Amino acid sequence: MMPTSSPLRTTGLLIWLSLLLGCQAPQPKGPPSIVLVCMDTLRRDRLGAYGNPDGLTPNLDRFATQAVLFEDPWAVANETLLSHAALFTSRYATETGPIFDDYALSAGVPTLAEVMGLHGYQTGAAVAGGHLNAAFGLGRGFDWFEQGGSWASLFHTVPLAMGWLDERDPLKPFLLFVHGYDTHTRYLKPGPYGTSRTDRDYLGLGMDVTRQKMGTVRVVDGAFFPANMDQIHDLGALRVRGEDQRARTRALAADPSLGVVQLEQQDFAHIAQVYDGAVAYADAWFGLLMAELDERELLDDVVVVVLSDHGEELGEHGLYGHRYSLSDESLAVPLMVRLPGGAQGGRRVSGLVDLTDVMPTLLEAAEATPPAGIRGHSLWPVVQGGELEPREAVFAQTMFRAVSARSREGRLTFSGIGADSPWLSEMMGTSRVEAPAFEASGELPRPAQFDLVSKLILWNRDLRQSGPSEPRSLTPEQRQLMQEQGYWRPE
Repeated sequence: MMPTSSPLRTTGLLIWLSLLLGCQAPQPKGPPSIVLVCMDTLRRDRLGAYGNPDGLTPNLDRFATQAVLFEDPWAVANETLLSHAALFTSRYATETGPIFDDYALSAGVPTLAEVMGLHGYQTGAAVAGGHLNAAFGLGRGFDWFEQGGSWASLFHTVPLAMGWLDERDPLKPFLLFVHGYDTHTRYLKPGPYGTSRTDRDYLGLGMDVTRQKMGTVRVVDGAFFPANMDQIHDLGALRVRGEDQRARTRALAADPSLGVVQLEQQDFAHIAQVYDGAVAYADAWFGLLMAELDERELLDDVVVVVLSDHGEELGEHGLYGHRYSLSDESLAVPLMVRLPGGAQGGRRVSGLVDLTDVMPTLLEAAEATPPAGIRGHSLWPVVQGGELEPREAVFAQTMFRAVSARSREGRLTFSGIGADSPWLSEMMGTSRVEAPAFEASGELPRPAQFDLVSKLILWNRDLRQSGPSEPRSLTPEQRQLMQEQGYWRPE
C-alpha cells in the first residue's frame, strides 16, 4: 500500500509546483471596498428609476440598471444633521444627541467609520460643509474628513474624494463617503443646468425667489415673505404648522408694511423647474463620479451605495424646504446599492426600509460586527438576492415637537411635544386620534390610524435617550453661515 501524504506535505508540494511553473497561487478576495454617496435634499420622485418621465437623471437611471433599487425607502429625520447621524449610527436622533440647533453627536455612540476602521478599513469623507461641518461630530472615526466648502456641491467634493482615493493604500479596503448639497436651497445652479428646465419667456416673481439665498423657504401658504424666518414661523409654538401658525401667516400676509407678495401658478411652476435643473446638475456630477471610479478600474471591486438624507417640499403643503414638516415629500428618499461588477443589477425590492438600515448593511458587507443597540436591519442578504422581511412601519423624528410613523397605507404624525420628552408616549396614548395633535396623510383609514398610534407608542418607549454630547467648536463665521441658511436663530 502506498503511504498517504500528510496535508502539510501536500500543501508544500502545491506551493513548490506553482513557483516552479512561474505562477502565483490565487489570492482570496477579502471584503469589498465601499463608496457611499449622499445627494443631499434629492426627492425620490425626480429620478426616472422611480417613475419620473422628464429625463432629469440619466446617470442615476443608468446606475439603477446596474444596482439593486429599493422602491420604498424613507429618512428617519427631516434635517441633514439628524439624518446623517442616523445614517452613521443606525439610531434615531434622540438616541445620539440633543435634537436642537446645538445638536452634536454624543460621545460613546459608535459610528460606521469607527467600526469599519476597527476592521481594517481606510475611511475617508469629502463633505459639503453646512451641517456636515466636523464640529457637529459626524467626522468621528474617519481617517480623513475634508470639507469642500460651506453648502457646497459635488463639484467641490468629487475631486477631493478622488484625490484621497489616489493616495490611499491600494492593498487595504476602504470606505469613502461623498456628499453634496446640489439640490438643497438655493436651487439655482450654474448654467446650462440652472434654468434648463424653465420657460424661457417667464419673467415673474419666481425668478427673484430662486435667486435669493433663502428665497424659497420664505414662500409660505402661497405668499413670499421678505421677513426673516423668526417672523414667519414661531419656532417655539407647539405646532409649527398648526392652524394657529397658519392664522399667524395669514395675518402677516395682510400687513401692507411687510411687503408680502402673492405668487401665481406660473411662479410655483418656475420654482419647481429650477429645482429640477438642480437635480439634473447633481446627476451630471454623479455621472462624473462614476466615470472617475471606472477610470481607476474600481467598479468591478467596490460596492456603491447612492441615497439622499431627506427630500424637499415644493409647496405641496404650503411650504418649501424640509425642516418644518414630517411629510412624505420631506422624508421620501432614493436608495440603490450596486454590487461589484453590477451583479444583481436591475433588481427592484418592494417593502419599507429606512436609512437606519444602511449602517448594518455596510457592516455585513465588510464582514464587520455591528455594535449593540443599533435600530436598523441589514439589507445585505436582500442585495445579494434574498427576500426582504416585511416591515409594518418606519418612524421619523424632528426637532420641532413631532414624531411620525409611515406604513404602506399612509403616514400618521403626532405633534405638540418634543421627540425627546419622557412624556411623549403617555401623551400619544391619552390623545384622541381625532384630535389636532394627530394628522393623517391622504386617505389613511381610521383603523390604520389607530394601529399606527400603537406602533408609535411602542417604538418611542423602546428608545433610549442620549447621553451628553461632545462640545462643538464652530467659529463665529461658521455660526453666521448657519444663521444665513435659516438653521440657527440669531443670538
